[in-house]
Amino acid sequence: MLYPSPSLMAVPKQKQSHSRTTKRRSQHKAATAGYNSCPTCHSPRLPHRVCKTCGHYGGREVVHVHDHDHDHD
Repeated sequence: MLYPSPSLMAVPKQKQSHSRTTKRRSQHKAATAGYNSCPTCHSPRLPHRVCKTCGHYGGREVVHVHDHDHDHD
């Protein structure tokens, strides 16, 4: 008795239309990044990143944030 070789796969009988293919692929998009609130200043920030407003991460100040970037003389 002959058995089919294991390399054979099921093959569709009909070609799938471009419309059907793009409808299926429309859900294959990247999810938007969710924002968390900073525990120190409560401003929105991305998770696992230093807060741009206060410079805190993990309960301590990692980056010193200046009030002004330049002097007005």
